[in-house]
Formats: sequence, structure tokens, C-alpha cells
Amino acid sequence: MKRVWSSKAPKNDERGLERVVLTTGVEFWGAQPVEGSSSSATSSSTTSAPQAAANSVNKPHRHHHRPPTTPPPHLRFLAASTDGCIRIYDTTLSRRAIHTTPISTSPITSFTILPSSSAPSTTLLTPPSTTPLTAALSSPLTIAVSTLSSETHIFSLSSRRLLHSLRGTTGAIQNLCLHHDEATDETLIAGVGNGRYLCVWDQNGKLVVRAFTKTVGTTVAFVEVEDEAEETGGENEEGDQEEEDVWEGMKVVGEGEEGEKKRKGRGREEEDKEERRKKVRG
Repeated sequence: MKRVWSSKAPKNDERGLERVVLTTGVEFWGAQPVEGSSSSATSSSTTSAPQAAANSVNKPHRHHHRPPTTPPPHLRFLAASTDGCIRIYDTTLSRRAIHTTPISTSPITSFTILPSSSAPSTTLLTPPSTTPLTAALSSPLTIAVSTLSSETHIFSLSSRRLLHSLRGTTGAIQNLCLHHDEATDETLIAGVGNGRYLCVWDQNGKLVVRAFTKTVGTTVAFVEVEDEAEETGGENEEGDQEEEDVWEGMKVVGEGEEGEKKRKGRGREEEDKEERRKKVRG
């Protein structure tokens, strides 16, 4: 494993104090390979052979085998932090964030890029020479984000404004996950967290599902399964037919000789009661 790129901490604040920023999540946005070969190349030597031999005699021979350095891969990614900001990095432009959007004053617990966001263009910022807090993105970028203060939003980073607030949570959301149906072009956002509820919203922020999970959720995922009703449809029909056959084969209570005797006995009892009533009236 080899480190190919590392970021720098944000610049100090207005008072010259260091900003303590801890990353809570990272998501890549439009990775692409670097065009061209290695940025460092060995230069041809212009020293003559006798001069080179003299240098080798006068100076001790040291073996410095430096591997050729390769440029970092061209990656663009988003990073959430404990100061409530989403920062965008471009590995070919700077080691510091090129775009910063404050979302909340609370730490960000989870975020995910929505499918409505387009792939980043060649020129990520318009204009390129701006500060991270005032930079404007040239491509639409929308995310779903949750914070430690129980806030869950759909936020546009390109316009730096809140689009929808996701309601229904009773605690901080620890993990967000989305599912996009290409056939209907619909997006669902699921979240679980400290409130012990599984909440599912659509792309417009409407609460679709709210289910109690009994435990604190840390991770949620969408799983595609086939309809169980279609798979078990034949088995249900066979079971219903067997149940009908069983009921048809059962004898009704009261049928046969024993049933006939019981009916006659009940008839005689009713006749005796009727005769007693007549005698009492008479």
C-alpha cells in the first residue's frame, strides 16, 4: 500500500488559530485517470566521459536509487467534517479544499450524493481563482446530509442553499443510503440512527416509510429482491385446494344413526315439555 496524495489542513482562522477539522466521511465524485506520462523525467547528461570519470574519483560514490515519481491520480471527492462543512477536493489543483460549504454548526454524521448531480466538468469552478467559501461549481451537485443535531436535509452545493428538510426522525441519523430506479427515475433515501427508526424519503423530501427498529441503527442498505407473492403464488393455490378437500371430506356432526337418535331424543323432550305446559294451563 502506497500513499499517492494527502490533503492539507484548512488555513488558520481570522485570529491566526489552527482549525481543528476531523473528517467524518468521504465520497468520490467523478474519478478519472491522469492524461500523460510521469511528471518527472531524467535529463540527459551533458558531462563528457573524462570529466565524469574525474568526478567519480574525487567524490565518494553514493547509491541513491530514487524511484521515478508519478503524479497523483486525478480524483475529485467530497469530505464531511466535524465543523459541519462539506469540502470538495481536486487532487490536480490543490492539496487544500477548493470548495467549502457550511451546512450546520454540528458535526456531519453522514452524506450521500444524489443521482440528480451531473458528472463534474473539466473546469470545476467558475471562475477558477476564488476562495473556497465563495467558489461556484460549474456542475450541479446535490447531496443528502445528516448532522449530530438530528438535522437531515437535501442540500444543493452548487447553489449553496437548502432544498428540502427531511422530517420524521427522533434522533441523529448515523447513516444514509439511496436507491435510484432508472426505469421510473425515482430516488429513495433511507436513514437510521439514534432514534431507533428507519425512515425512507423520496427525492422531494416526503416521508414514505417510518418503521420502529427497536435498536440503534448504524448502517442501512437497499437490497433488490423479487416479489415473494409471485414466487409463492402456485404453492398458495395448491394449499387452498388441499384445505378445501379436507373440509369436503369431513362428516357433519349429527349425520348417521347416532345423529338420528339425538334428533329423536330432542324431539321427545320438546313434546314432553309441551304436554306439561298444557296440563298446567288446563
